[in-house]
Amino acid sequence: MGGKLFLQNRLLPLQSVSLARFITDPKSPQRAFHDPFPSTEIDSTTQTQHNISELTTQSQSNTIGAQFTELLNIYKGTASTNKTHVNAVASIAYELLQWNVRFREACERPETRKWIEDAIEEGSDIYFIVGYRTFVDPSALESTGKSTSTGTEVYVPISTVAEANMPIVSLGGALDPGVANAKSQRSTVARRFRSEGEMVYAVQYCKIVFKWYSSRKIEKSALGPTKWKIHWGVRTVEEEDEEDVVGVELEEDFGEDE
Repeated sequence: MGGKLFLQNRLLPLQSVSLARFITDPKSPQRAFHDPFPSTEIDSTTQTQHNISELTTQSQSNTIGAQFTELLNIYKGTASTNKTHVNAVASIAYELLQWNVRFREACERPETRKWIEDAIEEGSDIYFIVGYRTFVDPSALESTGKSTSTGTEVYVPISTVAEANMPIVSLGGALDPGVANAKSQRSTVARRFRSEGEMVYAVQYCKIVFKWYSSRKIEKSALGPTKWKIHWGVRTVEEEDEEDVVGVELEEDFGEDE
């Protein structure tokens, strides 16, 4: 599978996602986007699975400790667990066909180039949606658990002190006494809900990579669907050697799936 599959932190309406859409935030594909083919039916594949039951568990723990002396140890730990159990009539996977071709076709459009230039000026990352996954009539049980623990351990070296003051006396394998104090707390919140219709739970996308060139150092023939000159105001003589041509490419395989 090319691209990256990003699980949403909540179910989204089907209208929140479309294939070949440019977005700036994978967590919210409906927040800031551009649809280059709003009234065109885009070729895609679909795969349907019926009677879905899926359990997802995410756990994270962290423990911090400090040993002030050989006899004193203090620690603190936190842990969190998120579980989601989903039952659905069906699950459908949509995937864009020939998304490299569609990407080049989109970048040829003036409105797409303007949207990309505005996103670059704002310093935003840009992603290209090549697929998404949905549940049909899902019901879900979500639970979130958090726990904290703190503890102190103190050791009293009686055997070492006794042998140092009474060398002719040996305590053999006698254990030094110790005192430990621990406290833990846990809380859990659960929520059950049901949705009607088709809901989006994951988005598959490719990240867009930018490459910059100077128009004085490349031939005009090098320009094309994914490489064009940007006109940002009036340029001075000193600025004419700056990089004013942008090239955009799809980075399909990057990082790990989330």
